[in-house]
Amino acid sequence: MPASDASATDPASGSDAANGTPDAGPAPAAADSVAPDGDDPAATARPPRPLRAATVAVVVGFAASRVAYALAGVRFRWEHAVAYHQFIDGQALRHDLGRSLWYDHTQPPGLNLLWGLALRLSPDHPDRVLGPVFLACGLATAVVLLRLLARLGCRPRVAAALALAWVASPTAVLVETYFLYTPFEVLGLAGIALLVARWADRGRAVDLAGALAVAATLALTRSTFHLVWIVGLVALAAVARRHRWRTVALVGLVPVLLVGGWYTKNLVLFDQWGASSWVGVSLSRITVEQLPPAERARLVADGTLSPYAAHPSFQSFEDMGIAPPGRAGPGRGVPVLDERERAEGGFANLHHRDYLTVNEAALDDATWVVRHRPGTYAAGVGRSTSTTFTASSGWFGYRSNGAEVAGAVAVERAVLGAWEEPPPVYGDRRGARVGQVEWVVVAAYLLVLAGVAAVLVRRRWWRARDGAHAAVAFLWGTTVYLTGLTLLIEYGETNRFRTVTDMSVLVMGAWLVVQARARWRVRPDRAAAVAEVP
Repeated sequence: MPASDASATDPASGSDAANGTPDAGPAPAAADSVAPDGDDPAATARPPRPLRAATVAVVVGFAASRVAYALAGVRFRWEHAVAYHQFIDGQALRHDLGRSLWYDHTQPPGLNLLWGLALRLSPDHPDRVLGPVFLACGLATAVVLLRLLARLGCRPRVAAALALAWVASPTAVLVETYFLYTPFEVLGLAGIALLVARWADRGRAVDLAGALAVAATLALTRSTFHLVWIVGLVALAAVARRHRWRTVALVGLVPVLLVGGWYTKNLVLFDQWGASSWVGVSLSRITVEQLPPAERARLVADGTLSPYAAHPSFQSFEDMGIAPPGRAGPGRGVPVLDERERAEGGFANLHHRDYLTVNEAALDDATWVVRHRPGTYAAGVGRSTSTTFTASSGWFGYRSNGAEVAGAVAVERAVLGAWEEPPPVYGDRRGARVGQVEWVVVAAYLLVLAGVAAVLVRRRWWRARDGAHAAVAFLWGTTVYLTGLTLLIEYGETNRFRTVTDMSVLVMGAWLVVQARARWRVRPDRAAAVAEVP
């Protein structure tokens, strides 16, 4: 982003915005009026005209891009839901929605709740419900991203350009037109960051409650957003407004109890404290499955590893050739736990109670490899790192619309520093080749994460009640958390997980440019001094 298009935001940094220089651009408070202690007389005031115009431009640009992609043949894809293990069988959701969600040990309920409602409202054409929901999610992301960037100090026209560049990219369109949780993650993180900024600036409990409500929704939609992450957000909110810690504690108790209550339900029913029982089978892909085949077979044969370790993760008992253990437990008569095959398509039902035994054994196998074969685990982490930074658009699921956007994807991949197309999914102990890695993205992650950390520490953001600093601190912590978690426990399709944190890196990078311009731009008094130098 050209330096001339960023505006200074931090009076403490010595920017021209603090000194009233005409070229400094609008201060961030112009986007949302700020009052010292939550008494905000302008809280409901209309945004300034440049931001309103930028919002109109983003909405029009979003609509135009979606029309163009539709004319190219891009369609909303949902058919995979009948086969993917994340989804509960459609018949069970249609006829037994409540118990199916309650007794599902593999996933938090959010995604399957949406799937079940779509099937109930439009049994034969769920895309008529899901398509508009995902389209609205994309539009909301564009508007929220614009407002967030403007609040962090970007000029409205620059914020609009960046928001449109994100939502109009082929990867964003592939994500938006594919039935999975990723679009809601992107919107959720951007929304939380904006609300955190407002909370730090205004001190209004409604902003805090909104941020934590979105966080709880994410935690009950995808297990990666763990209760620990929510507690971290509550702590950040308390730091941003230390004198309001009682408000933070009271409001924060609600999402903690809600998500913690769901975890406790799983502990009581399935002896699994968390939102998902798949930690073991996920970790096996980066540990057990990275072992040399001969050593892996030997460890299974001598009983060091379980019989399940001889097979890939997420396999049915039929595919493994192993008899189901016949596990006892609650939920007898509930199809999601009783039926071994889905009613639709005949695919294996990995939500069956017997797969809890597989997941527990897989976790034991994976932790054994971590303890006794750390080199194998380190190699798996290295391969996961390389595959994470390949093109998200290359993931096999997104290729259902791949032919329609192939040209745009190739251009995007080249701009981001890769010159080879990644395979649909990585397996067989393979990492990415050098040409498949998006090196511009790698550099952006390293520079932005290091730069933001340096600026936040130097300014001691925890002492300053500043919304921009609080929002950026949230995005930085979440990016480090999600990226680290992905690299340490996942393998094979980690490039699709990166889409969520890519948005955060874009926003933090724009904020760094704003800060750099505010710090290094030549002031009139410095210009005069420079002119006298021979």
